[in-house]
Amino acid sequence: MARYIKTLLIGAGLMAPASLMAVTSDQVADVLSLLIATVATMEDNGFRTAHMEADNLIKGQHTSYSFTRTLYGGNTYVITAIGGEGIEDLDIYLYDSGGNLVAKDSEVSAVAMVSVEPKRESTYTIKVVPYKWTSGYADAFFAVVIGFK
Repeated sequence: MARYIKTLLIGAGLMAPASLMAVTSDQVADVLSLLIATVATMEDNGFRTAHMEADNLIKGQHTSYSFTRTLYGGNTYVITAIGGEGIEDLDIYLYDSGGNLVAKDSEVSAVAMVSVEPKRESTYTIKVVPYKWTSGYADAFFAVVIGFK
């Protein structure tokens, strides 16, 4: 499923080059469209949406984004981050309540994905980091969705 979602998003033109230096409403709309497609793909694969959010990353200032979520034992979770124009490689790091790294995305792509099957209920920290910026960009929009089944 992970490969299918990444293929869908990249095929939709996520990695198309652009020369703008600031996030535009079109770039936001593109990321949100990809977010909707990701949610639909998750649903097609039996996942329900647990959480989604979007924000802006600014190179040299707001260079990563972290948030916490409670994940419940007995479920399978897929966490997907979608980088907009300006982000060539977006990574996700998932940490347990003790600060231990549980999963990370290691592929070079503007779409990052990890999965986890917690054994018990616990709070996890999801950290989204643009590993590589597109030349000429100082900021970029991104979205994150968490699916479970």
